[in-house]
Amino acid sequence: MSRSELDGVLPDSPLFMVKYDGHACVVNSILLKMLPGEIRGMRGYDAESGEMQQEAFFAITDYVTGSISPLKLIKNMLDAYDTISSRGFGMIHTAESVGFPRNLDVDLVRWLSRGGRSGFQTRVFFQTMNTSKVLKRKLPRIGGCFATALAGCFGSMDAALLDCPREDHRHGVIHACLPTDEGMDLCARNGIQIPLQPFFLNWPQEPSSYLREILGEREAALNPLRTLHDRGILLAGGSIQ
Repeated sequence: MSRSELDGVLPDSPLFMVKYDGHACVVNSILLKMLPGEIRGMRGYDAESGEMQQEAFFAITDYVTGSISPLKLIKNMLDAYDTISSRGFGMIHTAESVGFPRNLDVDLVRWLSRGGRSGFQTRVFFQTMNTSKVLKRKLPRIGGCFATALAGCFGSMDAALLDCPREDHRHGVIHACLPTDEGMDLCARNGIQIPLQPFFLNWPQEPSSYLREILGEREAALNPLRTLHDRGILLAGGSIQ
């Protein structure tokens, strides 16, 4: 999918299409012209194709979600409740705080869930590392998925920098696709683990035929679990690979 293809479908209105795994997006020309200037210098920005990744993707996501009016947001949330419940679902796990001013989406979800009479259960996972925001709202849980993916966990940075070297470190490498021989030797030698998801070997959204078209012969070495295991590398379950 490219900017020119989106322009062919919707040339007169802004269009923001997120990749199914939530890590990239494609925008059309109208939206591209609307974006703040500082985004253009961010890593992952590609005006030619319209595909945005890395920091540019998250900045654009914040811009787009922040531009939605509160009334429209409430209507969309209520429509989502109706649609999901009509299909037999009884619980929603929401990952909130993704660009709305003053974390408006977090509070709206809480208020809407309290006012429901359908017995629908809602669990809010506040995506933040700032525990005071969560405690102030008396939420029983915290999300922090993206923040912890980057920082490790609460206190991990201090533990790594202030108490080193360590005999029992827990270093790991995520997104360790297409590992090189040198990289695997380094991991085995230094006790570096690989958090991964074996499910990716049979992922309907990215079948082997699709990967082979992109990678050619390298497709077989994309996630070499047997090779990693035989080299003595610790493999661990992870939410992202």
